Amino acid sequence: RRRAASSAARAAGARSLEVSGGVRKERRGGGGGGGFVCGMEGCGAWFGLKGNLKSHERMHSGAMPYVCGVEGCGKEFRWKSSLNHHATAHRKWQEREKGLGLGRGEVGFE
Repeated sequence: RRRAASSAARAAGARSLEVSGGVRKERRGGGGGGGFVCGMEGCGAWFGLKGNLKSHERMHSGAMPYVCGVEGCGKEFRWKSSLNHHATAHRKWQEREKGLGLGRGEVGFE
C-alpha cells in the first residue's frame, strides 16, 4: 500500500504547478508522474486521476449532480453510488408492492 504523504512533503517534491481550467496539476519529481491538487484553500488533497479530484471537489462545493429519476422522488445525491443504493430501495419497494397487490401508501395489514 502506498502511504499518503503530507501536503508539505508533496509540495517539497513538486517541480512545477500548471493551472488548466481551474484545476491545479502538480508535476512531481522522481517518477515523472503527475497529479491533481485540490485548489480549495487549506485542503491540498492530491489525486492521481482528474476524475477523483472532481469527485473530491463536490465535497467542498456541495454539488449534488445525481438525481433520482423515479416519478415523484427527485432526491439528489453527491455520489453515484448513493443514487444506485437509493434506486435499489425503490426497486425493492416496487417488488414488494407488486407482490402484495397494493398501491403506494396502502397498508398491507388489516
